[in-house]
Amino acid sequence: MKLRQATDTDRDLFFRLRNDPTARHASRRPEITEDEHARWWKEMSDYCFVCDGNEGPVGTLRLSADGMVSIIVDPALRGMGLGVKMLRLLTDEAKRLGFTRIFAEISPENVRSQKAFLTVGYKPVLLELPL
Repeated sequence: MKLRQATDTDRDLFFRLRNDPTARHASRRPEITEDEHARWWKEMSDYCFVCDGNEGPVGTLRLSADGMVSIIVDPALRGMGLGVKMLRLLTDEAKRLGFTRIFAEISPENVRSQKAFLTVGYKPVLLELPL
C-alpha cells in the first residue's frame, strides 16, 4: 500500500467516501452537497492523501494545518485492517512534513476507529458527555 498526495482527479473519491452513510454516521460533520465539496476542495489548506492498494484507492486521509487527522476507508474494504496501515503511513508523512503532534476527534460510538488509532499509538486525551 502506498500513500500519495491527492490531486484534482481524486476530488470525486473524497466526496463519495465522505458522504458514505457509515462514514456520515461516525462523523461529527453533516453530509455535504457536491457544490459545497467543490468549494471546500478549491479553498482548502489541508493536506489530502489517497492510499492506493494493488487494485486502486483503498481510502482517503486528511491532515489539517493544526494536525487533526481524518480517515475514511472504502466501504467495500472495511474490516481488513487497512485503517491501521493507512494511519501508519500518514504518521510517517506527518513527521516528514514537520508536524510534532497530530490528533483525531472520534465519536464515542465509533469503536472501530478508536481501536485503529489506539493500535497505531494515539493516546486518549478527552472524554465527553453528550447532553
